[in-house]
Amino acid sequence: MKSINVRGFGIPTAGSGFLAQYYVLNQPVQSLSQINFDAAPTAMAAVRGLNTVDSNDPFWSGGPRDSFAARYYGDLNVKAAGNYTFFLTSDDGAAVYVDGKLAIDNDGLHPSRLIPVTLNLTRGDHDIEVRYFERGGTQTLKLEWSGADTGNARSLIDATAISYDSQHIGANHTTTTTGSTTTTTGTTDGDHSASTAGFLAQYFVLPEQVARLSQINFDATPAATAVTNSLNVTGSRDAFWNGGPRDSFAALYSGELNIAKAGRYVFSLTSDDGSAIYIDGKRVINNDGLHGPKQLKAELNLTAGAHDIEVRYFERGGAQTLKLEWRGPDTQNKFALLDGKTISHDADGGHDHVDTDTGTGTGTSTGAGTGTGADDGHTDHDTGTGSGTGTGTGTSTGSGGTGTGAGTGTDTGSGGTGTGAGTGTSTGSGGSGTGTGTGTGTSTGSGGTGTGAGTGTSTGSGGSGTGAGTGTSTGSGGSG
Repeated sequence: MKSINVRGFGIPTAGSGFLAQYYVLNQPVQSLSQINFDAAPTAMAAVRGLNTVDSNDPFWSGGPRDSFAARYYGDLNVKAAGNYTFFLTSDDGAAVYVDGKLAIDNDGLHPSRLIPVTLNLTRGDHDIEVRYFERGGTQTLKLEWSGADTGNARSLIDATAISYDSQHIGANHTTTTTGSTTTTTGTTDGDHSASTAGFLAQYFVLPEQVARLSQINFDATPAATAVTNSLNVTGSRDAFWNGGPRDSFAALYSGELNIAKAGRYVFSLTSDDGSAIYIDGKRVINNDGLHGPKQLKAELNLTAGAHDIEVRYFERGGAQTLKLEWRGPDTQNKFALLDGKTISHDADGGHDHVDTDTGTGTGTSTGAGTGTGADDGHTDHDTGTGSGTGTGTGTSTGSGGTGTGAGTGTDTGSGGTGTGAGTGTSTGSGGSGTGTGTGTGTSTGSGGTGTGAGTGTSTGSGGSGTGAGTGTSTGSGGSG
């Protein structure tokens, strides 16, 4: 504990809200670590909450619009023990400490960026400190939370829950967090520690003959690690990491997708060679195998809050492509890169997943490629013509594709037709893709398509998808 002399600044020694200290920065900075927050502040104030968004106004009367810093102290009064999610949005750098431990690290020069973290808090008062700086442009600093005390609604942390006493300020903070799974004051729970914007990237060197993701041990010690803001590599021959190979390598990207508005989201994954996306431990796009650039899409219903996300990728030879985009309420329904504005990762890395093709709610998956095209030496691309629909057990073979189902249905290839029903699988001479659903879903690959009622699997070399529910897939290469 320490005390702060507020005399001369015209504010009470104790009150509701945060105690704010402001500093003029005399030289450009790009990190909180470059700022001496123990220096005498230029100004002080009591503020109800932190809710500045894209402003050009000074933070205090007579203060500058750029090149300044702020530190906020308070006691967060928790009435009901439990898990609480904190949301910190800032432009430029900011950090949150709870009970002397770094909980959110949103440091550096960047545009407005949101990072959440979930903490398990006991009932009672918890020391909270926020540090912030702005170097240039508009300013954003917003601190929210959700949990039992907010009815699980996302709300500003304000004077209804925050108070300060200048004679008893906080605890000495550290830049590490604990990972205890027990409910102790101010520690993070077992699944969340300090958050950093962007994906945690882990890279692996591979033997030359790998052809599928299942042949790669992603639990092995990586050759290198990094933080990646987004996945946006198209037709490149550059190494993914400094000193890494151009061919025969793999990458594992993990983090949390932070959804502000619940709703229906479309994910687009383009890769050369194989890739896959897992959300909340479930595979939602399977773009595996040796192939040229191929795009697959999946449509999911997602709740507001943090969702685990993992992307797996490998490149055997030729040019590399890996691009991940999304569209939905948080992007004004326009396709945009998934980047550090919505992706963050915990210090302890990735999350467990299971290899099941399941979507949340209604799902759609679309494969944009035909299975042919330049692949720099890959020879595993065919095309076929065939489409089919099945809801039962049956088998049919056409010159464009063959299919098997369970129930009563029909598979049609360009050379023949058949009947099926229920869970079904089909393969066309053009290649294959996979999809399963438990709601209502559509999967479309230009290399293969199919329709099945119930849980179904369809394989077409043009693409694969995951849907929640009765699924439909259509493509020119083969179906089931």
